[in-house]
Amino acid sequence: MRTARWILLIGLTVALFYWKIVFTGQFTILWQWEPVTQSYSWYNFASTWIHKGILPIWDPYRFSGSTFIGEMQTGLFYPLKFLVYIMPLDAAGMVSERIYNEFYVLTHILAVIFTFLLARHLRLSPFASFVAGLSFSLGGYLGNTGHPHTLDSGIWLPLIVLFFLRSTEERSAARGAFFAALSGLALGMAVLAGGIHMVIMGGIVIGTMCVALSAGKSPPTRIFALAAVVAVIGFLFGAVQLLPSMEYGPLSYRWIGADQPIRFQQKVPYQFLGGIARFSPRSLATFLFGAANEGDHIPNNYFGVLPFLLSIIGAWRAWGERWVKYFAVLAIASYIYAWGEFSFLHGVLYLVPGLDVAREAGRFVLVTHFAAAILAAYGIDKLFGAKAPADASMRGFVRGLRWLVVFLTALLIAGAVQTSITILDSFFMSFTFIAAAYAMFELVHRGRRSAATKALVVFLLLWDLYEFNSPIQNRGVMQAQKHDSMADLLDSRKLAGFFKAQGSMFRVHFDGDAPPNIGDSYGIPMTGGMGATMLVDYFGYLSHPRMSQLLNVRYTIRKGDLPGREAVLSDGVWRVYPNADGGKPGWVVHDIEMVPSTERPPKRLMDPAFDAAHVALLERPLQEPIDRGSEPEATVVTIVSNEPNAQEFRVETKGRGVLVTSEVFYPGWQAAVNGHPVTIYRADGILRAVVIPDGQSTITFNYRPSSVRTGAAMTLAAVLATAALGLWLRAGRARALTPGT
Repeated sequence: MRTARWILLIGLTVALFYWKIVFTGQFTILWQWEPVTQSYSWYNFASTWIHKGILPIWDPYRFSGSTFIGEMQTGLFYPLKFLVYIMPLDAAGMVSERIYNEFYVLTHILAVIFTFLLARHLRLSPFASFVAGLSFSLGGYLGNTGHPHTLDSGIWLPLIVLFFLRSTEERSAARGAFFAALSGLALGMAVLAGGIHMVIMGGIVIGTMCVALSAGKSPPTRIFALAAVVAVIGFLFGAVQLLPSMEYGPLSYRWIGADQPIRFQQKVPYQFLGGIARFSPRSLATFLFGAANEGDHIPNNYFGVLPFLLSIIGAWRAWGERWVKYFAVLAIASYIYAWGEFSFLHGVLYLVPGLDVAREAGRFVLVTHFAAAILAAYGIDKLFGAKAPADASMRGFVRGLRWLVVFLTALLIAGAVQTSITILDSFFMSFTFIAAAYAMFELVHRGRRSAATKALVVFLLLWDLYEFNSPIQNRGVMQAQKHDSMADLLDSRKLAGFFKAQGSMFRVHFDGDAPPNIGDSYGIPMTGGMGATMLVDYFGYLSHPRMSQLLNVRYTIRKGDLPGREAVLSDGVWRVYPNADGGKPGWVVHDIEMVPSTERPPKRLMDPAFDAAHVALLERPLQEPIDRGSEPEATVVTIVSNEPNAQEFRVETKGRGVLVTSEVFYPGWQAAVNGHPVTIYRADGILRAVVIPDGQSTITFNYRPSSVRTGAAMTLAAVLATAALGLWLRAGRARALTPGT
């Protein structure tokens, strides 16, 4: 019951911290272009189709059709996201912005709870555990990331560590395996949430804990066996996401900050791994000053003055505790690694195969904030415990803070009277929190450790983190400054309405920077979209002269004039221009050419004499004969439906031919003509094609990748195996407690 009361307090505290988005409609976290165009639009796509009873594993609206589950960041299978998916859509048929914001708050509540439970397991007091949870969740990386997939994945780190610790402490091999399996399930949740950086961090923490445990009295063989259970269960539980991603990875490009993407198997050049998205040594100042420049990285290194000072006290005064040394080394090492090119450690670890996948070194500061939050809890217990320090060294620490406050006071006074020195208000706020921290330490050092002092600690902590919380912005201010991408997406409804009014199915192409994702948000098929990856075979078609013809692109959209073309619509920002060479959803050819080369797009497409409407380029011979030279003018191709996972065409043609569709060729698709399975051929380097008979035919395509079926079976097996072991252990304990057995 006591733990339940603390959890209720956690929920109330976090809700009040985020009062702007919980209790008003004036603020939002949906204003940056990337989260709006990527995460929110993906939520819309998934929710719309799940409400129709379809789990969308293929996205027909992005990149002319792409696997929705191949890129991990979509996080389709993350169980907690279904809380968003099943919620009623708003009046416009979209995910409610309030629901999106509330899920964000719920995720932070879970982060506090998970950290609280870990700290309690480390025998820290409830109050100290409460402070640790608030520090980890509301400040630093988790408190300032605007990317749901990294937030959703990052919150599971405390639970991964908690269950692994439990597994190593159990004398029973079966119970140890059970808790290791629970740790694996938590790791699998991080996988399903889509944050590969966070999954790698979880693996690193477990690996370094194994080393720390093996250096003690624990048998190394048993420790590493338990870690293997974590890894196996984590892989199995995340398999429904991992297997499709492993299938997609070798076929895709990924963007790394360079002008051109790289192949998935390529090692990220150190020029981009070490020099982009990393902290710099100047970020040392951000431990005390929330507005200080931290280097070339967006996530904030600031997790509060009090947590930082408390973590120092925790490491210093509780050095003899079992896990304090480990968390101190972990915090420092991960922070130094986050420096990227400034760090020798980062350079050496660049040689480790696979670690370059986590290409943004700065994100590893999450581990620093996690470890520091636990150390802060140790610091709280050392200050407020029954044996609070009152020795000369502690007096020296408090006196040092006093002189820091005096020094900063002098600087701020100089800035106030000298116009040549500019000091922002944010630095005055940081001074306020440093001075308040000094006052709190002075009170505690003098024996004032009452409930009122504890309440003051929480109040100062929340105020501090609240003041430097960057994801939440005032909606009206963002709109006035033209920085509200959510408003831009809503304004693009006029564009979507125009395209839907045209009746037949086609694609549109945005020729300009930062376009809205009207594909996943409004169901308008696009050549572009948003994602960290793209199919290698598709990349070359985006600027190809035959793009409009092959991919059924009827309109080009851009912000300015298109020479020699007249716009058919302008919404004030974007102008819509029809394409004279816009293609069709499908066409039937009766002539083929073999192009054995795997170069895509094929060079033959560049030949002005080549007629793609009458000839298909194939990479392998047809298994069935076709009637060559038939009249294509007698052909009628109609697309009946274009849904995630399935498309249907109706064709009327004279003579046997090859139906070429404007749909992207990708493993896992199955086709049937008049109900009979047929082979899908790759046409023109990128399109799906099938042989069809003379007369009228119905052609269906269904996306049924074996990677999803196999992955789902593995995920279910991990859950059932863990549950079965838990029930068996519970039944055995019940028998042991029953008299007479």
